[in-house]
Amino acid sequence: MSNLLPRLGYAWRRHGPIGLIWVAIYNLVYHVIGRKDRSGGSRAADPFDEEFGTDTGGIREIRSLDVLALPAARYAVRYGPSGAQSVRSALDKLPIDYTRFTFIDYGSGKGRVLFLAAGFPFEEVIGIEFSRDCTKLRSEILRA
Repeated sequence: MSNLLPRLGYAWRRHGPIGLIWVAIYNLVYHVIGRKDRSGGSRAADPFDEEFGTDTGGIREIRSLDVLALPAARYAVRYGPSGAQSVRSALDKLPIDYTRFTFIDYGSGKGRVLFLAAGFPFEEVIGIEFSRDCTKLRSEILRA
């Protein structure tokens, strides 16, 4: 419940008063009424995470992170992992000498793209993330 005021402030800044009403209605329908139709259980295992023993999958809504009070949170929506195959494909197609470049991922979330970029011979791989929650998760993954 202590999370409620920052969440309301965030929704007000992001959506305005009318938008806040619509968000409240949506959340009521989706999270309260819609729960009756859903089966319980854990989310399906992510094949990438299964293969590498990581936890980079899943969706994290912005409201579940520690950034609601930050001005940049107004423009953020959610964390969602990038597709491993599309990232590898895009990096493979770069017509560069990887060893001469630093790879920087802005909004690196839980670090899946960083993990994939580390498989290429970049001089350095850097992740920039404004959520300490995601940064902490990423640090734990990279230490393992």
